[in-house]
Amino acid sequence: MSGSRHGASSRIEDAAALLAAIVASSSDAILSHTLDGAITSWNRATERLFGYTADEMVGRSIRLLIPAERQAEEDRVVNGINAGEHVDDYETVRRRKDGTLVDVSVTVSPVRDRSGAIIGASKIIRDITEKKRAEQREAWLAAIVTSSFDGIASKSLQGIVTSWNESAERIFGYSAEDMIGQSIRRVIPANRQGEEDVILARIAAGERVENYETVRQRKDGTLIDVSVTISPVRDRSGTIIGASKIVRDITDRKRQEEKIRLLMREVNHRSKNMLSLVQAIARQTAATEPKDFLRRFDERVRAVAASQDLLVKNDWQGADLEQLIRSQLAHFEDFIDTRIMLAGPPLTITAAAAQALGMAIHELATNAGKYGALSSGAGNVHVQWDVQNERGEDTFVISWRESGGPPVRAPEKRGFGSTVTCRMAERSLDASIELQYKRAGLRWQLRCPADSMAERSKLAGRGDSGPPLSATQPAPRAISSPKARVLVVEDEVLVAFQIECALRDAGFDVVGPAKSTAEALILLQSPCNGAVLDIMLGSETSEPIAKALIERGIPFITLSGYSQEQRPKIFADVIALSKPLASERLVEQLRRCIMASGKASPSALG
Repeated sequence: MSGSRHGASSRIEDAAALLAAIVASSSDAILSHTLDGAITSWNRATERLFGYTADEMVGRSIRLLIPAERQAEEDRVVNGINAGEHVDDYETVRRRKDGTLVDVSVTVSPVRDRSGAIIGASKIIRDITEKKRAEQREAWLAAIVTSSFDGIASKSLQGIVTSWNESAERIFGYSAEDMIGQSIRRVIPANRQGEEDVILARIAAGERVENYETVRQRKDGTLIDVSVTISPVRDRSGTIIGASKIVRDITDRKRQEEKIRLLMREVNHRSKNMLSLVQAIARQTAATEPKDFLRRFDERVRAVAASQDLLVKNDWQGADLEQLIRSQLAHFEDFIDTRIMLAGPPLTITAAAAQALGMAIHELATNAGKYGALSSGAGNVHVQWDVQNERGEDTFVISWRESGGPPVRAPEKRGFGSTVTCRMAERSLDASIELQYKRAGLRWQLRCPADSMAERSKLAGRGDSGPPLSATQPAPRAISSPKARVLVVEDEVLVAFQIECALRDAGFDVVGPAKSTAEALILLQSPCNGAVLDIMLGSETSEPIAKALIERGIPFITLSGYSQEQRPKIFADVIALSKPLASERLVEQLRRCIMASGKASPSALG
C-alpha cells in the first residue's frame, strides 16, 4: 500500500517538474498570482519581457506592471477569475521596469487548489509590439490607398487584378467588383496591349517602372492620358508574386501642356508678325521721312504699342473704338473734350480693324499737330463714327474733320502717313476713303461694311466674286506681260505693302496683295507665274490657296512667323522664309523658284 502511494507521489512530482521545466523554458511570459494580486511565480521570458527578475517581483503586486489608466482592467479580470472564467488573448498595454510601455496579448486562467477552490490566476503574456506596428502600418497603408487621389491597384504576374481602390473606380469607371479577378488588359487599348507584356516581364525581373506616360481606356470607351508607376510585390520569402500600380490621370495636364505649346506658337507667330510690322514702319519711314526718321519711327511704334495694349487687355478679342481713339490721341490728352470732340455709339472692333484704324488716327493726329487744326491755339477736331443702314446693308462710317486751324493745302507728295490713312485702311477693311484738303480744314472719311469691323462669317474678295479656283476649271490664258506676275497673300497690310514694294523694285508685276483665302482664289482666276503666301490669315490658313497653286503647277514660297515644324503638311516641301522679312532673300528665292518651274523666262524675272 505504501509502495503504491509512493509511486503516485513520484508521478505527481515528475509531472510538476515537467510542468515547471516547460514554464521555465517557454518563450512566452508566464506568471501566476493570488486573487489579491501577489505574484507567486515569474519565468525567464517574463524577466526578458518586463525587465524585472523573479526575486524582484515574487511577492509583489501584479498591479506594478499595469499603467494607472488601465488599473480597472485588472479589477474586471479578477472578478472574472473569481467567477471561474477564462480570458483568451486579451490585448492591452503593460509597463516595463524602465517605464516604457509594451503591447501585449494576455491569456488568463483560474488556479484551483486540490479541492477545486479558486486561489489565484495564471497568465500567459505575449509581446505583440511588432504585430501592432505591422497592423498600424497596414492600417495607414489601407487608409492611404483608400483616400489616395491616384488610382491604386494590384495584380498577379498573369495580369489578374487583385485590388482596386476608389480612385481607380473614378478614373476608369469600373468598380472593384467589375475588376477584381479580371485582367488588367481590360483598360488597355488594343493598340497598346504590347505594353503590358513588356511591363510584366520587367516586373518579373524585379524592376520598377516609374512615371510611365501612356494612354488607357475607360469603361465608356474614352481614352485618357495617364502616368503609371509599377512596383513588384513580394511575399515573405522575397519571391515576386505580382505588381502594384499607381495610376494618375494626366489628361488635364496634357491638355494644359498642349495649350501652353499652342500659346507659345501663337506668341512666336504674333511676335514675328509684330517685328515684321515694325520693320515695315522703319523702312517706309526711312524712305519717306529720312530727315526726321528717329522721331517719327518712335512715334509710330508707340502708336502700334498703344493699340496692342488695348488688344492684350481684351485677350486679343477686339478693342473698344473710343478707347482706341483716345489712346492714339494721348499726346493731345488735354484737348480731348475741349478742342477734340468724340462722338459715336459704343462699338467693339476686331484686332485687325483696331490696328488699321489706330495707325490711321495716329497719322491724322500727328498731321493735325504739325500742320493742321492742332498746330494753332484755335483749331478744333471732330471725330464721329456710326453704323448706318445703306441699301439694306450696315455700313460703318468714321470721319475726321478739322476746323479753325491754318489754311490747308494738299502735300506735294504722298508719304507714309497717306499710305496708312488711305491704302492700309482700304485693304484691311474693304473700305472706301475720302481725303479732302479743304482750305478750312482737312476732311477724312472711311466707309466700310460693318462686318469688316467684326468677325465675319464669310470672307469676300475685292471686285466681282467668282467661284473658287478648282482643278476642273480651264487653265488661264497665256501671260502676255513682259514681267513675271506674282500673287502676294498677306493679311498684315503694312507687311504686304513692304513685300509689294520689294517685288516691284525687283521687276515683278504684283497681283494683289490679297488678305484672305477667298480674295486670293478670285485673283488666281487671272494668270500668274508664282506666289508668296503668308500661312496664317487671321482665323484661317492659306492651305486652300496652296492646293490651288499646286493643282495648277504654279510655284510659290511661304513667309510666316511659324517655325517649319508648326506649318501644315501641305507646306512641307515648299521654300519657307521666316518673318521678319529679308527683302533680298525673298526676291532671290522667288526668282529661283519660278525659274526652276519654267513658268517664266529669265528676261521676265528682271
